[in-house]
Amino acid sequence: MTAGKDLSGCRIVVIGASGLLGTNLCRYLEQAGIRTAGTCHSHRILDPETEALELDLKDLGAVERFTRTQRADAAIYAAGLTSVDACEEHPELAFALNAQAAAAAAAGAAAAGSKFVYISTDHLWDGTRAMVEETTPPAPVNAYARSKVEGERMVAATDNTALIVRTNFFGDGPPWRPSLSDWMVGKLRKGVAIDGFTDSYFTPIHISRLTDFLVDLIALGVEGPINVAGSERISKYGFAMKLCAAMGLPADLVRPASIDDAAFIHARRPKDMSLSTRKVSTLLSLAMPSVDESIGSLNMKSKTGDIAPK
Repeated sequence: MTAGKDLSGCRIVVIGASGLLGTNLCRYLEQAGIRTAGTCHSHRILDPETEALELDLKDLGAVERFTRTQRADAAIYAAGLTSVDACEEHPELAFALNAQAAAAAAAGAAAAGSKFVYISTDHLWDGTRAMVEETTPPAPVNAYARSKVEGERMVAATDNTALIVRTNFFGDGPPWRPSLSDWMVGKLRKGVAIDGFTDSYFTPIHISRLTDFLVDLIALGVEGPINVAGSERISKYGFAMKLCAAMGLPADLVRPASIDDAAFIHARRPKDMSLSTRKVSTLLSLAMPSVDESIGSLNMKSKTGDIAPK
C-alpha cells in the first residue's frame, strides 16, 4: 500500500457488493484486514466475511439513510445499471441508479463524515481521441454515458471531497455478472467463435490491481476524478489474442471484426475509450500495469461466462 492513512481495522461499505467489482472489492478488503459491509438486492454477496445488508437503490431516502447511519470510514458506490444497451432502453432507470442513487449515497456519507468513492467509466467521451485525461470535458454518445456523466456531476455537487474513479476492468466475476475475460474464455473453451473488434480500443486493468490502487487512493485522501486503468491502449481483438496466448485458447476462433457491424449492439459505443494514467501514476509513484501484467493476474480456471458483458 502506498504511504497514507492506515486502513487496517477501518470499516468500508461497498454499495453493490454482489456485482462484478463489488464481489472482488469485498474479498480484497477483508483479506487486507479492512472490515467490510456490502449491500445487495437481486443477488447474494459471495464473500462469507462481508456483512450483507439489503438495500433498494430506487428508494433514494433509504439510500441516504443507509450511508448516513452506517458511519463507515468510507463508502464505495460500485452499483448501478452497467449494460449499455439496457441503459439505452431504460434511460430513466439508468439515471436513477447511476446518478440519483449515487448522489443520495454521497449525501449520507458526507453527513456521516465517510469518504465517498464513485466508480465511474471510460465511456464518457465520443471516442475520437486516445488516452483521454481527466480534464477533458465529457462528450457522451449513449444513455449509459450520459447517466454516468450526471452521476459524476451530482456526486461532486453533493460532496466536493468525493473520489471519482474512471476505469475499465476485467477479472473473475460472479456467475450472474461475468467480465469481458470471463465471456471470452467461456466461449473459446466451448469452441465457439467470437468477434474481436479491431476498431474498439480501451486500457483494461485486472480487478485485483484496480482494488489495490483504489485502497491506496482512499488512504491518501485523493479527491475528484482520476483515471485508474491499464497503461496500455489495445483493441478488443488484440486483448482477445493476448488472452488466448496466456491461457492456451484457440486463437483461430477469434474473428477480426468491426464494431460497426456488430448486430447485437443497439446503443452507439465510442470506438476509443483509452484513458491516460499519468495522474494516478504520479500520485502513487508507480506505473499502471500493462495488459500482459493484468492478464497474468487472472484465475487460469476462470469460469465460463455465457452472458456478453457491456
